[in-house]
Amino acid sequence: MNKNRNLNIRCTEEQANKIKELAKNEELTVSDYILSKLLNLKPVREDIIKECPLTIKDKKGKVRTYNRKYVSSKRVLKPISEIVT
Repeated sequence: MNKNRNLNIRCTEEQANKIKELAKNEELTVSDYILSKLLNLKPVREDIIKECPLTIKDKKGKVRTYNRKYVSSKRVLKPISEIVT
């Protein structure tokens, strides 16, 4: 999803700090925290298995290539109705 729009709100310094603190406690950005509260979305962790080639040259000069697999995690916002528990 391409997020390319900005919305500005007016609030006091204390309110802004409180919103930042709440977002940090949820491990979300301020934008994602506000969107989750206003649009009734829930942050969900998605694990993605990625592969990257790894080339190693040993002492004898022989080159070996491996596919290294690793898990990458990210948080996405989903409607509560779509979340399977």
